[in-house]
Amino acid sequence: MRAYLLFLIGILCSEALWAQCPIADFELPVSACREQNIYLENTTTGAQAYSWDVCSGDLQFAPTANFVVSGSSFFRARVFRMVQSQNGLWYGFAIDQPNNLLVRFDFGNSPDNTPTVVSLGNPGSRLQNPLDIHFIQENSNWFALIANTSGNNLLRLNFGNDLATTPSVTDLGSFSGLLQAPGGVYAIQENGNLYAFVSNESSSQITSLSFGNSILNTPTLSQVSIPGSSGLRGLSLIKECDRWFGIVTSYNTSSLYYLDFQNGVNQPPVVNQLSIPGSSYSFPASIKLVNEGGEFFAFVQSAFPAHVYRLAFGESIVDLTGTFTNLGNFGISNDNGAFELIGYNSSWRGFSIDLSGAVPGAGRLFRFTFPESCSTPVRTFDAETPPSFTFSSNGSYRVTLKATDATGNLGYHSKIISVSSGTSPDIDITAQNICSGYPVQFTSINTSSNIVSYHWNFGDFNTSDQQNPSHVFTSAGTYNVQLNVLGSNGCGNTAQKEVEMYNEPLADFTTPGISPICTNQAYQFFNTTVFDPDLNPSWEWSVNGTPVSANFNFETIFTNPASQ
Repeated sequence: MRAYLLFLIGILCSEALWAQCPIADFELPVSACREQNIYLENTTTGAQAYSWDVCSGDLQFAPTANFVVSGSSFFRARVFRMVQSQNGLWYGFAIDQPNNLLVRFDFGNSPDNTPTVVSLGNPGSRLQNPLDIHFIQENSNWFALIANTSGNNLLRLNFGNDLATTPSVTDLGSFSGLLQAPGGVYAIQENGNLYAFVSNESSSQITSLSFGNSILNTPTLSQVSIPGSSGLRGLSLIKECDRWFGIVTSYNTSSLYYLDFQNGVNQPPVVNQLSIPGSSYSFPASIKLVNEGGEFFAFVQSAFPAHVYRLAFGESIVDLTGTFTNLGNFGISNDNGAFELIGYNSSWRGFSIDLSGAVPGAGRLFRFTFPESCSTPVRTFDAETPPSFTFSSNGSYRVTLKATDATGNLGYHSKIISVSSGTSPDIDITAQNICSGYPVQFTSINTSSNIVSYHWNFGDFNTSDQQNPSHVFTSAGTYNVQLNVLGSNGCGNTAQKEVEMYNEPLADFTTPGISPICTNQAYQFFNTTVFDPDLNPSWEWSVNGTPVSANFNFETIFTNPASQ
């Protein structure tokens, strides 16, 4: 019995821990016609923030690469990072490693623009062959951490509240020699605390730094050994539910290693070599982990022959199963090290820098564009329930919901909708928002003239199959009225509208409590009408049948003796 109770307690505790993560789910029609209004019903539990992407799944396809800009200031840049500032502007940053130049790319309001290249020189003369940079926003200020490879130290840049400024530099040191040729740096936020992880090329170890609630604090450190690795470089982390997972590249052994933080990001992770069937890497230099469409991906940039590798893990990365695809080098170069990947609205953009010298003495920035086959104008929404949307072209579309709880734990869910080549009839509805107990006239609006049937649901358990019905709501409240129609081609459509019904106002007022009432003296009449506050009624005061005021209360002077 005792063993059984312990087993049961273990199950309950396990379920309780898992229940801390949001369970994302929603209702979506499995099929629709072109131009049909699609309504999503959110059935998620345990979340407080929601992000929708009605055209996800782009990263499953191979991208195309296009030349963006070249420049001598980033001739040998082995890192490129994209950041969007709080005013919506996009900035790229690269570091020309042998020349120790920090370079900014001003993209303006879109990462699809051609950027202006600005060399920031060597801030504070502190850069010593750095290989990586990672940006952190703290309140309204921007900071960056630099893996200063030849200096065996970590640098902190402070941009203030404007990424377009030249930053100040603070040398955080080598932390008593724990940093040995740092090759990669990655920072995360968890429960209000900042953690940074630095890979070391010379020691086969990752240094973990805990800054507490601010990057300006002095961090506490610990070491994570990566047995069998050599020349640790690129590093990236991602969160699945409430659990962090990381991958680091081992440049000299052409392999990848995973870090599974099973007991929390502040505890030592489980470490081992990542083995994906069919995978083969050549000098893996940088890596980026992302979740797109509810699925986890890792993109790895090799230095030689500059191939990009894609690892697709499906809906979970911590089970360590996935597929490997060599996307090639897109004809860009045979010498590379930088790779960046960002989400932009519903689409994705990648960036890489050619180091082959195709333009003598200059580096070349390339942009990767992943295919988009989505035919709806607005693709992303941040709301518990998104507005209706339509697809103008037939095809199969992936709709994804990301749910976040109060502590930052995540849940994802995706569903597929198949859109046929038929076109739905257009439909809309109008209604009068009046008082309960009185008829409301509903009107269907259609211009295609191909509707063969109507079905109304008034949201109070009453329905009608008339084209333009009249309906009486017996009590005040908000009703979700829905009209489903069927076109002559077999395609249906739906229109929804919230109708607010109010209690009928009970008009009344008080007369002056004075007797007698005299001429040529001002008297107040106070409105005591009982009405629903949201009704916002209009007022009309009349004296002997003649309207005299539209104010809430009424003041008048009687000039002649008479019965008013």
